[in-house]
Amino acid sequence: MLYAGLTILWAVMAAQPAPAKTVSFSVWAVHATHEDRPSPYFDAGLDAIRSALDDLPFLNTFREVYNKQCELEADSERKTSETMRLDDRYTLSVTVNSREADGHVRLELRVEAAPKIEGDPPVRVLTTRLRMKPGEMAAVRGLRRGPAETILVFRCEPKK
Repeated sequence: MLYAGLTILWAVMAAQPAPAKTVSFSVWAVHATHEDRPSPYFDAGLDAIRSALDDLPFLNTFREVYNKQCELEADSERKTSETMRLDDRYTLSVTVNSREADGHVRLELRVEAAPKIEGDPPVRVLTTRLRMKPGEMAAVRGLRRGPAETILVFRCEPKK
């Protein structure tokens, strides 16, 4: 009887889907410029990511334009993504490709710019992949805005 009960319990447990591996990450969009200043300026909301911006050459003024914390499932069977409107020009899509056994997270990023002519499709301006350790930050550059640029900063924290 005990054996039958354990067998049924094991069968029920085996039929349950494995718990999802959820990845928590934060993204900041920062408008960076060079202004005539004696020392760099950072918006107060950028304290958590200042170390990712400190050593950027020729830029000394950093203003936060977007900040969001997200949670996505890291499931090899089904990709989950989050799309965010960063500002009037750029839209970011983040897809979690995997969460590795050692905790590293693989993200795929796609940035699109609004079309210059209304009715045209958005223009893909950046596609890249990141492999990050838990707690690590990565800055992605190259999104020009006239004499300035928009910098994306990511921080991943996989849930246990």
